[in-house]
Amino acid sequence: MTCVAFPEKDKIGIVFNPEAGDNRKDARRIRQALCHIGETFTVAGPRDMERALFSLAKSGKSWLLISGGDGTVQMTLSALFNTRPYSFMPYLCVLPGGTTNLIAIDIGPKTSQAKALKQLQHMIKKKNQAKVQLVKRHILKVSSRAGKRYCMFMGGGLIAKGVCFYERSFRKGKVQGGKGVALTFLRFLVDFLFSSYADPVEVKIDAMEKVSGKAGLFMATTLARLFWNMKPFWQARPEDPKFTIILKKPKGLWRLFPYIVSGHAHPELNLQNGYFSCGFSRMELLISSPLSVDGELLHPRSDRETFLIEKAKELIFWKW
Repeated sequence: MTCVAFPEKDKIGIVFNPEAGDNRKDARRIRQALCHIGETFTVAGPRDMERALFSLAKSGKSWLLISGGDGTVQMTLSALFNTRPYSFMPYLCVLPGGTTNLIAIDIGPKTSQAKALKQLQHMIKKKNQAKVQLVKRHILKVSSRAGKRYCMFMGGGLIAKGVCFYERSFRKGKVQGGKGVALTFLRFLVDFLFSSYADPVEVKIDAMEKVSGKAGLFMATTLARLFWNMKPFWQARPEDPKFTIILKKPKGLWRLFPYIVSGHAHPELNLQNGYFSCGFSRMELLISSPLSVDGELLHPRSDRETFLIEKAKELIFWKW
């Protein structure tokens, strides 16, 4: 992690998604605060995002601020890689303006969006006295018949079912945000611990290792930690993309659960007992059920489709 001087205001560009989870609560006030920090574009979909990034690139905004949730980050990354508005990759900052904010938890400011905006305004006034931290993370490229998406977290099985459940039960209801996420997590934690739900999965990792069977859940990420500091990856270097799969009815789940969520290796966390974790660069994933790609559901175009998950370029994120 490196510390550098806070960027000049005329170098900061902002994309703001008013439909992201937390942003919907007070979109007008948040946008006004963002406009005091840098040139701000409101985005509602991929086309808006592409237009915003081309405009920001043309005006020399090399420090990009993203106000939205994980889906907004995925939309930003996909536009940066697929349409190439920049001749270089800008520095990125993720504000927790969405529902889950999984990405912001790991590489965003260590506070709420409201407090982060106040801190940013103060840092602009301090000019050269303020510092930001630079953090590097690889991006995942997810290729399918629907095209290419770029993300930082991908999950299936009970994870995708949890996303479906939240969308159906909480997205537009009275219980939203953190409460809805917590209720969804508890609901599917019970399923994970007690049910025998499983999806057929075949995984080929780096053209060598193969894993197949009925999976309760699986996930891949370039993040260093998930909710509540969970690190369910016990056989990968911190800098590598990480993959974990837990098969149907794994042995000793209750006893091994603390090791799983903390990312600590245990002799019984092995494929014979229904557990597998590794680092990877390239992975072929054959499934028949949806994937959650940074909180957005990606459905197979046929009964069984192969998704290619690859380690993409390493980007620089700024935080404070």
